[in-house]
Amino acid sequence: MELKIAVYTVALNEEKHVDNWYRMNADADMLIVGDTGSTDKTVLKLDANGCKQDGPIVKTYDIRVLPWRFDVARNTVLSLIPPDIDICIAVDMDEQLVGNWREHLERTWTNVDGHATRMRHRYHWAFLEDGTPSVSFIADRIHARKGYAWHYPCHEQLYWYGQTDEHIYENPDIVIEHHADPSKPRSQYLPLLKVGAEERPESDRMAIYYARELYFHKSWEPAIAELNRYLRLPSARWPEERAAALIYLSRCYSELHMIPLRREYAEQAVAEVPNRAECWLEVATVAYEEESWAHCIDVCNEGMKQPPDTVSYLSDKFVYAKLHDLLAIAYYNLGEYERALDNGMKALAGMPTDERIADNVQWYADKAGLDIASTWGGTRALLEAEFVRKEPSYVTIAHEEVVSYGST
Repeated sequence: MELKIAVYTVALNEEKHVDNWYRMNADADMLIVGDTGSTDKTVLKLDANGCKQDGPIVKTYDIRVLPWRFDVARNTVLSLIPPDIDICIAVDMDEQLVGNWREHLERTWTNVDGHATRMRHRYHWAFLEDGTPSVSFIADRIHARKGYAWHYPCHEQLYWYGQTDEHIYENPDIVIEHHADPSKPRSQYLPLLKVGAEERPESDRMAIYYARELYFHKSWEPAIAELNRYLRLPSARWPEERAAALIYLSRCYSELHMIPLRREYAEQAVAEVPNRAECWLEVATVAYEEESWAHCIDVCNEGMKQPPDTVSYLSDKFVYAKLHDLLAIAYYNLGEYERALDNGMKALAGMPTDERIADNVQWYADKAGLDIASTWGGTRALLEAEFVRKEPSYVTIAHEEVVSYGST
C-alpha cells in the first residue's frame, strides 16, 4: 500500500526557519501550514518552496484564533488536510525530521497491516554546544488522518476519538529534533496553562505543566500549591513525573529557605523512584548544601549504582558526572585528597569544558601532592570511554581554593 504523508504546523513570523523546515520535510507528499498573521516573508518563502519541481505540495492557509489557543490552531490546520492523506506528522517550524524518516515510518506502519493509528518516535528536545542531544524522550506526533484531535490551550496533546480501538506502535529510529528559537516569546505559556488547569482540573498533565511554569517564573508559593494539587490527583500515577514534582517542591522550599522541607521532598523523590540517579543527585545536593559530607558520599554512591537512562522524564545526561563532582567536593572536605582527585577527574571527563571543575582537579592534585599531567594523561581515555554511556554543572562553600558546587 502506497502511503500518503502530510507534515503540518502553525506558523507566525517564521521566515528564518521556512527553508530548513521545507528541506527537512521534503520527503513528505504534502506540507500544510496555518499562518496566523505573519508580517515577515514567511508566506512568500513557503510559496516559493512550493513552486520547486519534484518537491512536496505546499499549502498555506491564513487562519485566525482569538483568543489564542494552541489546540484550536492545530485542530484548524488538521481539518484542512485532505481526507485522502494516510499519515499526519505535526512538526513545528523550529523542529525537523531527520535521516531516512519516511523509510522507517512506512516500514513500521505497513508491518502492522495498516492497523496503526499512531506512531511513537524519538524526540530530541535540547542539545549541547557540540550538537549532542542533552534531553531526549519518546513522543507521539505521528498519527492517522482521521480520529484525532488536539486538546489543551498550551502543551497540547493528541487524543483519539475514533470508532475503533487505538493502535499505537513505536519506532525510535524515527527522530524529530527541536532547535529552540530563543527570540520567540514564551510569555503566553503561563496564562494559557492557567486556563488549561482551570478548564480541566482533573488533568494531571495541565497541573504539572502549570506548576512547572510557575516554578520557572520563580513564583515559589503558587508553584508549591499547584505541585501539591498535582500529587493529589488520582490520575497522577506516573512515578517519574511524580518524582520530578517532588524535586521541584524541594527546590521551591530551598528558595524559601525552608531547609527541613527541602530535604524531606528530595528524599520523597528517591522513595518514589529509587532506581533513578537523578533523584539521588537531588538528595546529595541537599547534603552538600548542609555540608554533611559523609552523608553526601553515601548518597552519591547509591546514585552511581543506578542504571543510565537517556529517554525518560528525569533524564540528565550529566547525572553521573555531577555525582562524581559532589563526591570530589565531599572527599576534599574530609581531607581525602586522592579520592577527591579521582572523582574530580571523572567529573571532568563527563564535562571536559567546565573550567571550574578543571580548576578544582588541579587543586585536588596539588593537595594530594600528585602530578596532574601524568595522572590525568594515564586515565583520560578510560574515563572518557566510561562517559560515553554515563555522562553537568558544578565546588562553593568557599573552602580554600575549591569553587562551590552550583556556582558559575
